[in-house]
Amino acid sequence: MVDAAQFADARAIAPVTAVQDRRAGDMGLLVECEEAGIAHVRCFPLGGGGSPLGTVRPGKVAARLGAPTARARSPH
Repeated sequence: MVDAAQFADARAIAPVTAVQDRRAGDMGLLVECEEAGIAHVRCFPLGGGGSPLGTVRPGKVAARLGAPTARARSPH
């Protein structure tokens, strides 16, 4: 999760156009993003989101390719 300090640090370094976060728990961060016109995007990583359902398809692809699940999720 991105916290207020990380967000402030990032904005001090370069313009921020979007914040990608695994959960929307910090309402202050959401309000700050909204006021600044910065998008807040939920992150749903395939096979790594902590949900057993998120690992089924990448796991099957990885098995078929003989690769680790993380590699099946990666576009590289």
